[in-house]
Amino acid sequence: MPDATDDVLRTAVEKSCLGRARRLGQLLATAASNSVPGRLSDSVATRLTSAVAQSACVQWLTSEPTGETVVVDLERTRTVGPVVRLLHRATATASRSYRASALRTVVRQWRRASTPIRTAVCQSTAWRLLGEVLKPPEDPGRER
Repeated sequence: MPDATDDVLRTAVEKSCLGRARRLGQLLATAASNSVPGRLSDSVATRLTSAVAQSACVQWLTSEPTGETVVVDLERTRTVGPVVRLLHRATATASRSYRASALRTVVRQWRRASTPIRTAVCQSTAWRLLGEVLKPPEDPGRER
């Protein structure tokens, strides 16, 4: 049974910009799902999911193994090996590039700048109330 704190918090959230943003998001989601492209994409996604799930490749990959388990080093295969090696090189290059990039500097500065904001938000009454509202109910059957 909801108490007065729940009602106050719910009313405050609904009247705040969070409530308006949520309602706008719901309207946009409804409009997108009712639009022709939205219905078409849902139909395509459903058919594609069904086709992939019923494909021989997925059936083979998800079937139970028979006999001994065979371990294959994919990096040594002719078909997958080049892709794996390319991914290894790309991630190493991307990692080196990121370490020397301005993006890393911006991310670190944002992290340092946002720490006091995050601390203030986490210590606020609204945050504690939100935590209480979102806390799952205790299981009455669980022993203490």
